[in-house]
Amino acid sequence: MTGLPTGLDYAGVEAAARARGTRWTAELLEKLRVMEHAALEVFADARS
Repeated sequence: MTGLPTGLDYAGVEAAARARGTRWTAELLEKLRVMEHAALEVFADARS
């Protein structure tokens, strides 16, 4: 492990979403992936 952000644990995110009563849909997953990608880009820029 490098200690660098690598992305979300989707199983954990799904479990948390379901526990909150949020429907886990393909649309929600795609939106989450877009946000994850943007966050990883920000983290990468901050390291350089």
